[in-house]
Amino acid sequence: AKKMTNSNKVKPLLRRKSELPQDSYTMRALSDHKRADEYLVTPPDPNNC
Repeated sequence: AKKMTNSNKVKPLLRRKSELPQDSYTMRALSDHKRADEYLVTPPDPNNC
């Protein structure tokens, strides 16, 4: 039972890791989202903009 749980735990992790680098579109979207978030918190004077 322990071995089965371990295999199950490693399977989704590996799948997720493989999907992350393979999906360049997702990576780009994540980067864009992070950038937008930073931009929202970066501007100290929105009125000046």
